[in-house]
Amino acid sequence: MVDPEHPRFGQIAEITDHDWLESGDVYLVFPGGPSGEEAVLKDGLMSNEPTLPQVLIFKRSESEKALAVQRGLSEIRWSLREICPVAGNPKLSLAFRLAAKEEFRKLCLEKQANKSDAR
Repeated sequence: MVDPEHPRFGQIAEITDHDWLESGDVYLVFPGGPSGEEAVLKDGLMSNEPTLPQVLIFKRSESEKALAVQRGLSEIRWSLREICPVAGNPKLSLAFRLAAKEEFRKLCLEKQANKSDAR
């Protein structure tokens, strides 16, 4: 969970479904949550729209990458919060908003790379 405003920020969840083709909705179940409670969040993968990712998706075989991202998120939460209003501002140009979205993703994944390199 990389949405800095979401109450489950920084947590890892299990994906139960992913509508990557049309809506970008990701259906998740968080460990320790009420049984059967499912969250629906955005993947932010549509390249032509400025919707920020609320989650980053990793395969089970990439668990080390996911954990590295999770470990670094608390350090970048405020930076992520500063990007959100830019990407979500319809008064700004689409190109600028898409650049903000790319910076958001890069910031999350650079933390993962830095944490992995430190090992």
